[in-house]
This record gives sequence, structure tokens and C-alpha cells, in this order.
Amino acid sequence: MKDNRKPLSNIFYYNLIFAALVLVVFFYALFFTDAFGKDFSEKLVHFSSNWHDSDGNTYDLDTTKIKSITGNVTLTNTLPDDLKDGDCLCFLSKYTNVKVYMNGEVIYTYEPKENLTGFGEGTVYHSIGLCEHDSGKSVILEMYRVSIKSRIGEVYNIYVGPASSYIHMMLSQNAVSLFLTLLIIFFGFIIILIWLGISDKKGIPLDILDLGVGSGLFGLWVLGGMPVIQTLTGINIMWRVFNRLFVMLLPYPFVRFLNSSTRQKRKIYEYVAFFATMVITVSIMGLRFYADADMMNSFIPFEILAVGVTIVLITALLVDDHMYCKRRSIPTKNKIIAFAFFEMAVCAVIELAVYLFGLWEHHFGFFIRIGMVLFLATVMGQFVNWWMRDQAAVDRDRFINHSLQVAVSTKNPSDSIRMLLEYIAKELGASRAFIYEDKKKGKFNITYEWFKEGLDPMPKESLVLNYENSEEQFIEKISDHKGNNEYKCIKLGDTVLGFLGVKDIEMERVKSVDEVMDIMAYFFGQFIGQRKEQERMLYYSYHDPVSGAMNRSAMREFAENQMDYSQPFGYVICEVAGLREINDNIRHENTEAILRNTARCLMDAFGDENVYAVSGEEFVCFGFENDEYYFLNDLERAKKYLGEKECRTFIGACYCANGTTDIMNVIRYTKQLLVKDRESKVGR
Repeated sequence: MKDNRKPLSNIFYYNLIFAALVLVVFFYALFFTDAFGKDFSEKLVHFSSNWHDSDGNTYDLDTTKIKSITGNVTLTNTLPDDLKDGDCLCFLSKYTNVKVYMNGEVIYTYEPKENLTGFGEGTVYHSIGLCEHDSGKSVILEMYRVSIKSRIGEVYNIYVGPASSYIHMMLSQNAVSLFLTLLIIFFGFIIILIWLGISDKKGIPLDILDLGVGSGLFGLWVLGGMPVIQTLTGINIMWRVFNRLFVMLLPYPFVRFLNSSTRQKRKIYEYVAFFATMVITVSIMGLRFYADADMMNSFIPFEILAVGVTIVLITALLVDDHMYCKRRSIPTKNKIIAFAFFEMAVCAVIELAVYLFGLWEHHFGFFIRIGMVLFLATVMGQFVNWWMRDQAAVDRDRFINHSLQVAVSTKNPSDSIRMLLEYIAKELGASRAFIYEDKKKGKFNITYEWFKEGLDPMPKESLVLNYENSEEQFIEKISDHKGNNEYKCIKLGDTVLGFLGVKDIEMERVKSVDEVMDIMAYFFGQFIGQRKEQERMLYYSYHDPVSGAMNRSAMREFAENQMDYSQPFGYVICEVAGLREINDNIRHENTEAILRNTARCLMDAFGDENVYAVSGEEFVCFGFENDEYYFLNDLERAKKYLGEKECRTFIGACYCANGTTDIMNVIRYTKQLLVKDRESKVGR
């Protein structure tokens, strides 16, 4: 059977070695350098515990929130005894105003300004410079909520040490979440760039712009809630706005994207998503400005509402489309997209459970990030699949169009077949291409072949195949199990005309070789059919339909363009005796039988290509013998055959040993001999 194994080229091994080298360098940099090193921990002193109030109560600020304390909270602690110049008091706060005292003086104050989201700025990074002389000193931390309406406030993750080490620690703790978030934003950015780069946007199977926008909004939403990004950038309010408002904008782009993947593409879902998005976003902002509702308190209900609306609309959309396709017994378009949505939904459920049960403090959004990455990866994989199919279709169409241009550059079907065979072989980088044609009785012979310079033509012996299993037998007999070879049956309708074979194809030339070969086999079938029809028409144009001999047109073509009158030849005129009387008095069928028998006797003696029916009862024959003796032998053999078939004829024949310069003299002389033969036979 067909062998599709592809030999590995040298460039494949080069690419493999290069990829291995890249991976070695990458993993070395990642795991054998300071990327995930813990050196920062040796320079940091955990400082969240052993804080005391005026009543002597002790607090661990990593587990204590100000919501349990009314008014201001003032706590005291003692700095380590081994401070170094460049050390800092580093900590994070959330919804909290902060003042830090040392030796009775305020050395640091933080009071956030009111902004679009309210008084809170979310998680804020603080760094207070220390020096060696501050070792062992008492430090006072005064905390109070940013607003009386604030339900919660906290200061946590307090360390003493270099600020760079503290940032390194935060990056190390949040590396995976940060990477996933940046990956989501990157995907969104790339998708938008792809959309911008596509000229024919109507031909895109999905609304990828909405996916790109939705991914970007999602990524900025979760990125804005990460303390590490605020620590790195020193920006608080911008990230706070992103975190509080971008999630409200998610329903519209995601519903539009999912709707574009359905069969129905019902606009009602997009309208509902748009108005839901507008109502949710405007409502939370309206409450902020007109009801003085700080988003630190109103955000969670609106966040749940925005996510819930998105999930409900997408679920309803997918179910509706599934029922629509089921009613019409057509396949759904969005199975992969629906699976991607399912992946994200599962991760969202896990995220919700982690949040409700408090299983992972200060790591909200980790699982939903994983879900979004899985969603985008699955969708992008579908994009790549579509793109590859489109590219294969473009490649195939280009190949076919060029093939047709080559094929129709000549009106001769045989020339078209030869040119097309050569083009296919060169385009596919093949070593040879050939066609075996059916010569009847199960025999298939090579009729056309192209091969590279330096190769020998294939043996011309016939392949004898059983028609019922001809394709399998052909592949088995012709395949040498080397290289990439393709064989296709050439048919015209249901009739097998032969087989197309192409050997040693360079598979990277055309991605859909099998499909291309199917189409090429169809074209070859058409051209072979045209050639056979042309041969049939040519046969009837140059052959007498009654006798089967070549006709007057064929003799004129031969006499004017092919005959060499300088060479010896014999000329014969044979007239069927009494044909008109037979046709009038007996039967027309008998007349045709006599003409066929007469033509057959003459063709057996002089050759099929040398006998011409020039009228209803007259034949002309040429004999191309180099000696008159052999010509006369052919003439006697013709008379013998005519006698055996009881064909009564009159014959005039002459031989031109040195050719002739005037064929008309030869014709006149031969006719005179014909008349003498007629008179001699009729007079008896």
C-alpha cells in the first residue's frame, strides 16, 4: 500500500539541535540562576508579629484586620538590633491610612486621596528608609480606616530589609499569577494586532476583535488587583480603576465573540449583553457619585453580577444554538469554543470556592487566570487550525490555478497532459510523474512520463490488473516503498481510464497533497477524455464510415503534406464491380458488406494506413516497397484475398521505381490500366 513516511532532512536535525540548545539555556537561566533564588529571605526580617497596643495586647498583623477595631489603632514594636544602612521598613496596606513614628516624630504618612472608586486605593506598597543607627529603636504604627464607611482595613506583610529584596520576595510569591496575567494581556494584544492586519475582515470566521478586547480588559482587571504590580510601578489609583471597572465591561465583548461562533448569530444576545454592561457600569459609578457609595463596599455585588450575567448569557447562547442545530440536524460550529468556555467555567467555580472558604489569602484570581489562559489557548489553537486550513486552501487554489493556466496554454489535450504532468512534478519537487492508461483487457501501459534529468524512463511493460481491485493492485505493483509517493485513480465518470503517479514528493511544497492529487486526477481524466474524443472525431474525419478505410480527405492530406514523391512507390486503383446494380436490386446492407470486405482485403495486403476510399465504389492504395517484385507480391496477395471473399473488382496498378515528378501522369496511367482490366473482365 501507499507509503507516506517522510524522510528526515538535514535541516530538521539542525532545527532540533537548535531547539534543544534554546531549551537548555532557558532552563539554566530559570532554575540555576537567581531567578527563583531565596537569597532575599536572608536579608529580610519578618516584622508582622509582636506588635503591642497601650493595653499590652499583642497582635500579628498578617492575621489581624482593622475591621475588629474601632477608631484609630496605635501599635508599637522594636526594630531589630542589626540594621544596616539601606534597610527599609516595608509593608502593604489595604483601605488604611498610615502614620509611622520614631522617637516621637512622624517619619512617614500615607493618606489616600478620593478618586473615581472612592477613598480606597486598594493594596498599597510602603517603604520607609532606615539606617544602622535606628537599630533597636521603638517604632509606632498608627492606623485608621480611610473612611468611616470602610468595612475593613489592614496592614500586613511587614518586613525589615532592603527594598529590592522585598520586591524580589513579592515577585517570587506572585510569579505564576503575574506570568498568567501578562500572558492573558499578551494574547489579547496579539489578537487585536491580527485583526488590524487582516484586510478582508468580513472573511474572518469569528469576531476576534471582541475576543482581543475582552482578553485585554480581563487581564487588566486581574492585574490591577495584584499588589506586586502596584509595588513595581508605584502607581495605585490607575490600577485601582482598572480593577474596579474593567470587570463590569466584560459581558459585552465576550458575548459578542461567543455569538459569532454560533450558527444562528442571534443579535438579541448582543443587545442584552450591551445593555447589561451599560447598566452595571453606570449603576456602580452612579452610586459612587450620587449616593456616596464607596466602591470598596459596593464592588463585590456588582462584580458577581457582571460575571454572573456573562455566564448566564453565554450559557443560554450556547444552549440555544445547540437546540437550533439539533432541530435542523446540522453540526454546531462552536464545539471547541464551547469546550474552552467549559474550561474557564470550571476554573471559575474553583476560584469561587477558594474565595468563599478563605483557602488562599491574598491570592484571589489565581484559578480564574488559569481558566482564562486555557480558554485563550484553546481558542488560539482553533484559530491556528483555521489559519492552517485557509493557508492550505490558498496553497491548493494557487496550485490548481497555475496548473490550469499551464494546461489550457495549448489546445491539444496530449500536450496539455504532458505540460501539466511536468508542472505537477516540478511544483511538488518530485523525481518523476507518470500516467498509466487502460489499454483494455486489464492491461495498463505508460502513456505519459516526466522524470528528472539523470533518471531513466520507467519500463514500458504492461501492468495486468483486476478491474475490481485495480487501485490497490496498481499501488502494490508500482510502489517501491521509498520516499513520499502519491497514486490516484483517473476516472471519467465511473469509467477507470488509468492511474496518476508522482514519486518522491517534497511534502513541504504543498500542505494538502492528497486533495491536490484528487483534483489533478480529475483534470487528467477530463483531458484524456478530450483526447479520446478528439481521436474519435479525427478518426471519423479521415475514415470512411462504411468501409472503414481512410477517406478522400485523408488521402488529400497525405498526398499534399506527407507523400515523398522522390522515393519508389506503387499506385493502385481498385473499383468494386457492379456495386450500383447490387445496391438497387438486392439490399443496401449487402453493398456495405461488400465495401467493408473489399477494404479489409486491400488493407491486409497494403496496410491500413495505405488504403483510401475515394468514392462510393473506388479505392486507392499505395505500396511503399523498394522493389517492384515486392509490390507485385502485395498486389497478388490483395487479388487473392478479394477472390476468397468473392469481391468482384477491377484493378489498375503501376510501380514508380524512381518516384515521380508528376503524380497526375501516374493517376492517368493507372486509370487506363483500370479501364483495360474492366473491359477484359466484362468482355468475357
